[in-house]
Amino acid sequence: MKKKQIKLSDVIVPKYQKNFNKNISHQINKGGRGRGATSTKSARIAFKAIEKEGYSFVVLRKHSNKIRRSVLKELKRALRRLGLLEGTDYKAIMQPFEIEILSNGNKIYFTGIDSIDDIKGMVDDKNPIKEVWIEEITEFFSKSVEEGEELLNNIIATFSRGNDKDFVMHYTFNPPPNPNHPANIWLKKMLKRKDVLLEEGTYLDVPEEWLGKAFIKEAEALKQADELMYRNVYLGESVGTRGRIYKIKDDYIIEKKRQYYDFYKMAIDIGESKSATTFSLIGFYREGMKQKAHFLEEYYHLNSKAAQLEEKNFDNYADDFIKFYKKCVNRYSRKPVEIRIDHDVMFAKALKKKFQENKLDFSIVRKARKLHINDRIKGVKLLLAFDQFKFHKDCNITIQAFKDALWNEKKAAKGVDERLDDLTTNIDSLDCCEYAIETEFSNMIKKGEM
Repeated sequence: MKKKQIKLSDVIVPKYQKNFNKNISHQINKGGRGRGATSTKSARIAFKAIEKEGYSFVVLRKHSNKIRRSVLKELKRALRRLGLLEGTDYKAIMQPFEIEILSNGNKIYFTGIDSIDDIKGMVDDKNPIKEVWIEEITEFFSKSVEEGEELLNNIIATFSRGNDKDFVMHYTFNPPPNPNHPANIWLKKMLKRKDVLLEEGTYLDVPEEWLGKAFIKEAEALKQADELMYRNVYLGESVGTRGRIYKIKDDYIIEKKRQYYDFYKMAIDIGESKSATTFSLIGFYREGMKQKAHFLEEYYHLNSKAAQLEEKNFDNYADDFIKFYKKCVNRYSRKPVEIRIDHDVMFAKALKKKFQENKLDFSIVRKARKLHINDRIKGVKLLLAFDQFKFHKDCNITIQAFKDALWNEKKAAKGVDERLDDLTTNIDSLDCCEYAIETEFSNMIKKGEM
């Protein structure tokens, strides 16, 4: 294969060019969305995989189901930018994920690491692993600093074996909003070492033509709608997680419903003695290039208020949902494409029986995905800020639930971002809304991963 004449200025964000070839042992890049960190790290690994002899590389995500659409995609893009063609200059294998440079046999391995066992046996006997890139380091610190550090130390010990020099660890992440988050504490500890290089950046450091006008427009829109979230998402600042989660503005609430929605989704959050049972209906439609949604209908019942309300069991709630379902179908002249339901097996059985009695199609009832609660919160906040999600004014119980939602300040002080769940606020309506919309997050938010 011919050597390619590569100009770094064509593929690397100017701010990162001076450190591109440095071999400092630990290299950390932190900052906001769109800063060019993943494209820079993938370009470095791709470049070295082409130029060096007898090298191997490893790219890690915490969860393997995120590899194909993130780091693998970025490495392929980097190789293309450097002039290589898949199938001619390199080959990519999907199971397990790896890339091989055909001219020199260098390999780039990709893996998730839900446990340390996932990387045992990955050491390349032929070519030592010279560089390891961990994307989204925050994912490794979901519980504590100590657990995350133990996992990272095992990774380093596994892959540094057989290297006399020039072994490099790369880390990239968008800082969590909580300054006390374990990932932020880990960073502070790392910066006390002499073998650490820290790079910080934002989209403001990237040539505008690389990002595109649409990206800049979205960033500025978020800045106007929710400055704190803008500072975290786009500037990479840890702005804190205290007080109210949402700021529900008047323009997030609509007076009139549309005459036509492309499709509808429903959700059920079934409660027990202390939590409420809630139903929701959301209508989705496209406006220009954006998919948008309206929260249209709600149901709420709490058994602990039995003095004012009739106490209900699973059969009663199943009956109520059938009534809610029929009312919505008649009102909007269309069936929902799916109904997301939480985990309660007994209620699901009761509901299935009612569907069969009413000759309705139970196949559209599916378990809620239940994304991590903070991912659901971030998704809803982005949709609200980007004018893609609104509530109808009559859904006042759900609207109030969003207005009342709070961060758990005691947990925040310990570095844990957690929505307050002490029965003083209505999180059941929040959950139900999130279940109905969570399968559409990636379609509605332009950035495929939040």
